[in-house]
Amino acid sequence: MKELYLSSQRALAFVLGLALLAGCTPQTRFRRAAFVPTPRGDSLTQAVRGGVELTGEVSTGDVNTDFTPQVGDPALRAARTQFSGQARFAIGRHFAVGTQAVYAHSSMSQATALGTPPMENKSLFGFGPNVSLHFGGPINTGHMSWGFGMGLALSFVSVPYSVWERNDGGTSLDELIDTDAGNYHLIESGRDIRGLVNFSIGGTLGLNDYVDLFGGVSIQNSMTNIGFDDTQRSGSTISAGEVGAVPFLGVTGHVPGGLLLRAQYGFPIGFEQFYVGSSSWGTLQFTVGVELGAPRGVLPDDPTKQ
Repeated sequence: MKELYLSSQRALAFVLGLALLAGCTPQTRFRRAAFVPTPRGDSLTQAVRGGVELTGEVSTGDVNTDFTPQVGDPALRAARTQFSGQARFAIGRHFAVGTQAVYAHSSMSQATALGTPPMENKSLFGFGPNVSLHFGGPINTGHMSWGFGMGLALSFVSVPYSVWERNDGGTSLDELIDTDAGNYHLIESGRDIRGLVNFSIGGTLGLNDYVDLFGGVSIQNSMTNIGFDDTQRSGSTISAGEVGAVPFLGVTGHVPGGLLLRAQYGFPIGFEQFYVGSSSWGTLQFTVGVELGAPRGVLPDDPTKQ
């Protein structure tokens, strides 16, 4: 009986905790949701070893949920896991151009605030160009060497959004006794396109022909919205003006035959719409790719590399 009593007390405490959290969510007239990408680290500061570099990447990281949002705060579904692909083409020894694409599904997302409307079976996607500049090396000499690089990527990302309205037309100043999800109904949904810019700068230490260590920092913008609102507004209210930094550190392996393997850790700084109230534990990125063409810094007829 004592165990049954303790179990019932824990269940009651859990239910009361949920009720307290629900009461902390403003019952605004409108609630908006958007499924958006989250910050990532670097993919451009390392030089293209051959003439062409083709890579695929998966990145994952944490998102913090705000349990006490206020009127005017964002309500986002943030992608915890994202997939991307990239193609880079070397132009001479110091310059490269390319393109990248990104994709994420809402099943691998997390709400940034308690009371964020659902976004089920939605996806985001985007693409755009990139350029990079590199100095140092040559990288492939069999000896330790240093390199320095910077890159700029622009991605046009299409994200889904939805707008919900209280059934009684009231605002956050009006009493709403029933806090069930049925108190809101969907009035608008669609997609918006926003541009995301990522500028990275960093250095590479080539230990030998097969292993590189790299690190640096990426400055980038991110998306947010007006999620909890008593004012009727046009469209999604999504903006891309939140700017932050992602210091990164990683290792790249170059397997004979042209296979590329890369892993890196990034630590987002800023981006308060994703990490409100506490800092992020960081992001992890894993990359697999191929390097085509003669290695950078080695002539095609060099007998030592044939």
